[in-house]
Amino acid sequence: MKKIFSKLLLAAIILTFSFQSNLFAEDDLIMSVGVGGVECVAYSPDGNKIAVAGSQGCINLYDIQTGGLLHTFSGHSGIATSVAFSPDGSKLVSSGWDSTIKLWEIDTGTLLRTFKGHTWYIYSISLSSDG
Repeated sequence: MKKIFSKLLLAAIILTFSFQSNLFAEDDLIMSVGVGGVECVAYSPDGNKIAVAGSQGCINLYDIQTGGLLHTFSGHSGIATSVAFSPDGSKLVSSGWDSTIKLWEIDTGTLLRTFKGHTWYIYSISLSSDG
C-alpha cells in the first residue's frame, strides 16, 4: 500500500508541475497532460482512470492503462480547481473559479447539473464515501 501511495503521490506532483510536458508513469507509460496548468488530480475508485482539472477550465479523463484521453469535460468559465469521483466511479464532480460545482456522467461526458450560489471561488471539493 505504501508503494502504491508513493507512486500516486509522485504522479500527482509531476502532473502539478507539468504544463505542456509528459508524465512518465509505471512501465514508462507517457501521458500528455494537455495545455495549461494542472490544478487537481483524482484517481477513480477502481484505479483505472485519472481525472485532471486544469487552468483551461476543463477536466480531462484518462485511461491509466493506455494513457488515452477518454473525455474532456468542458463547462467551467474559469480555472477548474478541483475534481473528485463518486464512490461508485460513475460520476465526477468539479469546482472552479466560476463559483460553480458541476456534476458529470463519466461514461457519456454529459453535464448532469450545475450547482450555483457560491459567491467566491471554490478551491476544493470532495464527496462522502456513501455518495
